[in-house]
Amino acid sequence: MSGQALSLLGQRLLGPTLSSSAQFIDVLSGVNRASDSKSQGVRRVAVGTRGTDGSTVAFPPWPDVMPALTCLWQWLHRANVPLFVRSTAAMLAICNIHPFVDGNGRAARWLFNTIILGGTTPPQRTLPLYEYFHRDGGTSTLLFRTVELSGDWDPLFAYIAAILDEMAYRRSLANAWL
Repeated sequence: MSGQALSLLGQRLLGPTLSSSAQFIDVLSGVNRASDSKSQGVRRVAVGTRGTDGSTVAFPPWPDVMPALTCLWQWLHRANVPLFVRSTAAMLAICNIHPFVDGNGRAARWLFNTIILGGTTPPQRTLPLYEYFHRDGGTSTLLFRTVELSGDWDPLFAYIAAILDEMAYRRSLANAWL
């Protein structure tokens, strides 16, 4: 799917026409299908991960996925919090709900970018969270689990804020050379 199509999904996600959690789930499923042509939409099977040390993380049972996504949609429309908090919390929620068999990280990062950028996600404006998460040696995963297990958001917010600061600094350097 093109950047323009993803941007249109973003505008739909944040626009006044999105009036139900079913539409929210449909938009997320569309993003997931855009990133994984084999996607079957919201999962109907149990999923989890296994670390190299044998540790496991089990995600919510599939019957709990739709109610959890509905709860997320309701929170996104009611919460009176800054975009930074809203986008970070939404990203973490998608990662923890794990609504798809594959592509949850991509959908979560798209949701983060869509919320923080106000519904417009042209490719040149998205924040490259994948690149940061991929090279951080597991820091982002540990911070996600810290929030999940202890409710301590501060380290995750600080980490995401540092990424945003670095991106702003890089943009200012690039603009200085133009």
